[in-house]
Amino acid sequence: AGVESIITHLRAGQEPDMDRVMAAAEDGRARNGVEIDMAEVRVALDAFRDIEAPKWDWSYARLQAHLHVTVDGIGEIDGHPDIIMPSIVLDVKTSTRRKETARSVELGTYALMVEEETGEEVAEVGYLTWVRLVKPVWQTIMTCVDDGFREWTRARWGGFVRANNTDDLLNRKRAERGLPPVNFSFPGGPLNGKRCRTCEYRPALGGRCDMAVT
Repeated sequence: AGVESIITHLRAGQEPDMDRVMAAAEDGRARNGVEIDMAEVRVALDAFRDIEAPKWDWSYARLQAHLHVTVDGIGEIDGHPDIIMPSIVLDVKTSTRRKETARSVELGTYALMVEEETGEEVAEVGYLTWVRLVKPVWQTIMTCVDDGFREWTRARWGGFVRANNTDDLLNRKRAERGLPPVNFSFPGGPLNGKRCRTCEYRPALGGRCDMAVT
């Protein structure tokens, strides 16, 4: 949220008001209910303003755009890429380790979504990551979006699509026998228990998931 506030200022031709930037970061922290060292956040945002932001032309940047598209071979996707610029999509992260590649399903998916929405090819995708090392630093890592990357992304999604279709088929057979639906294809549960908080299948919200972190 703080990075978005800085970009919003710069996009309007203004110097970032760091009080407003920090207020946006605090709102983001409160909204997500996470504990964050706000002093470290200020260090990160000052570094973004002074070192990372000047590398880019933010004139036509779209921030947290809500995209709902249907992508061939995947189906309906709903998402919010952090930053969309002409031919470039960026995602803002924080981590204790440097990113090794930007060739990820996440960024490949964002590229396909933006291409579907705009009808224009995305040339590059990348991560802007605040790496929390002993001496923290912003890392920029980019990759070209070529046909190979697009097909790899579709192939990775294809496994999920086929698994979901299998669950639908097996659960239709269970429904015919009067049995409740169960999860056949994804027995591992969420990678992060926080994802359970708002999931419609969480028992606390009336769902039937047996793997929810309560």
